[in-house]
Amino acid sequence: MQEAVMCMVATPKSHPFEERRIKVGPESDPVKIGRAVARTQPTDENGVFDCKVLSRNHAIVWYNKGVFWIRDTKSSNGTFVNNEKLLAQGKDSDARKIFSGDIIQLGVEIVENTNKVAYGCIYAVIQCYNEEGKLVSGGNLEEIGGFKNGGTLLSDRKLFQMQQYLSEAIYREKLREDKITELMSIIEANEQAAETAWKSLVNEDRLLAKIEALEAQLTVSTNNNEVDKLKEDTLTMIDEKTKFEAMTKDTIRRLQEENGEMISRLKDLERSLDNTETTCNQLRSTTADLENMLAETTEMNKEQQYELMNEETYRIQIEDELANTKKKLQDIQQKFLALSKTSVENETATSLSRLLANALNGGSIIAQQELTLLIDSLSNANYLPTPIDALKLAENQHLELYSAENNEAPENMKKKEDYLKEILELQAKNRKLENDLSRISQLNTILQIQIAEENAENCHVAAAQNLSENHSTEKRVLLDITTEVDMEIEGEEESSDNSGNSILEFGKSGKNSMKINDGLAQFSLLFSIAPIIAIFLSIFVPINNRFFGKVPKSLENDKKEDEKSK
Repeated sequence: MQEAVMCMVATPKSHPFEERRIKVGPESDPVKIGRAVARTQPTDENGVFDCKVLSRNHAIVWYNKGVFWIRDTKSSNGTFVNNEKLLAQGKDSDARKIFSGDIIQLGVEIVENTNKVAYGCIYAVIQCYNEEGKLVSGGNLEEIGGFKNGGTLLSDRKLFQMQQYLSEAIYREKLREDKITELMSIIEANEQAAETAWKSLVNEDRLLAKIEALEAQLTVSTNNNEVDKLKEDTLTMIDEKTKFEAMTKDTIRRLQEENGEMISRLKDLERSLDNTETTCNQLRSTTADLENMLAETTEMNKEQQYELMNEETYRIQIEDELANTKKKLQDIQQKFLALSKTSVENETATSLSRLLANALNGGSIIAQQELTLLIDSLSNANYLPTPIDALKLAENQHLELYSAENNEAPENMKKKEDYLKEILELQAKNRKLENDLSRISQLNTILQIQIAEENAENCHVAAAQNLSENHSTEKRVLLDITTEVDMEIEGEEESSDNSGNSILEFGKSGKNSMKINDGLAQFSLLFSIAPIIAIFLSIFVPINNRFFGKVPKSLENDKKEDEKSK
């Protein structure tokens, strides 16, 4: 059966050591991590490091049920996992889980007075493999210093790992730049050496050619048996050969230089091609981003058009509701005018009733013109019954004439007082009606102002919601005003009915005390033909007989005869 394995790789900040691949056993046989001594030397398969900041028994690591554990064993400089110390020095720490990708720090760096690190510590990135050879990673975020209550989106472990990865990447980038710089210097040195060697080779060839030419000339000059012509031809051929070789070498050198220039141009073109491809990729990504932005803008435009259509529909609804409101306002104004007219008529009837009451109290006779005006006003104010009812009232008064009792004077005074009280109540109701009408007129003015303001605000789309709220408020106010007006109209009708009933009661109260002569029965036919005359007589004659007490003699004789017969 295979055992669990933990790999430890040094980071750029770490004290240098070779990569370790350590087999980890159970808790009963853990792996010890510490400083190298004479008996234990560092190898690739143990946790011993040649570092002076570590303790001999610095920490232990074991494997249990798929999880790797580490514990600090009273080390002097402490053990850190993802930049978190396990526990205070000099004590055994609690066991902690470790996973692949965690960074373990063994000990701390010792810095001199010149801010120079004298002794480094061990920084190692670990990779944990279980007995099946699978990488062990993960763990709850809370267990590895992850999200806490209301914490950040990245855990402390992740931040520390990112910091270490970033520092390692910077270190590698720096090494790469140093290698590139060194390689460029080597290339320049090689180019200079190649150029120098080429020049030396060319010069050497020239010198060799000259030496050969001189040797040939020397040979020709030393040969005394040849003819002078042969010598001249030979010398000429040697000179031509020398010139040809020199020209050929110059041509070769020029061609090689051109070849070098072409190679450098080719490299420049390759670099330009790479830059062009990079720019093309950037432009493609920019084009894709612009297309996405265009699609988003199109969607936003469609949404705004949809919202604009909804707002236009809502505005049309608001205009319809405003037209209905104006129509209701016109109805309320018509009702207000009708109430104003009724109020004027009631006021006129009240003043004439007051005049009649004063005349009755003073015992004076009312002129026929004033009485006609009183009847017309009371008829318009619904204070009088119809002519037929008045005629029936006169007939009932004539039939009940002889049933009057002797206590007429006290009852007449009481009826008179009741009548005056009813007149005063009517006056109070009339004043109340006037106050209500004034309040309705004020509300009407306020509504007109609000409607004017709402008409000015309807042009602005953003104020549609406020307009709907004002419109709902206006509806409520109009409903309240309509309800109040209906109640006032009903109250006015009730007051008119009460006033008419009071006048009827006043006529009935005087029927027991009136003394109508026998000639009144002869005019009953005339009353049925002329209702206006009947109304006049039904009111005027009882009032005259009541207050002036003129009783016909025939009625007195009839009464005396009745008493004698009894």
